[in-house]
Amino acid sequence: MRSYHKTLTNIRDVIFTSLLWPIVSFSDMFFWSLFVNNPVMMMPLMAPKYVPTWAQHSMHTVSFVIVAFDLVTKPRERPKSVKNGFYLTIAFLVLYTAADREYVSRDLSLSIT
Repeated sequence: MRSYHKTLTNIRDVIFTSLLWPIVSFSDMFFWSLFVNNPVMMMPLMAPKYVPTWAQHSMHTVSFVIVAFDLVTKPRERPKSVKNGFYLTIAFLVLYTAADREYVSRDLSLSIT
């Protein structure tokens, strides 16, 4: 039972340090830096009528605050090797890019016809 708990803890630590923290922090900071400089670049002018400010904050601020709070309050062991985390991050980025590319190409083909 002890090794099962240790294995799950190691998986949690690798996922947090390789995926969750970098993705949430980058995407939230990237969104707000673009939104502050040019809101129209992030959404059309009429969107605030349908997506209020509190919804923007719930999507792009609360996630960062929760993950940062978890980072500070939850003790974690640093992984012995960064190789697994690196491979996990690369695999996620490749899959995300492939899915996004498929979505964008499908969306563009629908708008052309």
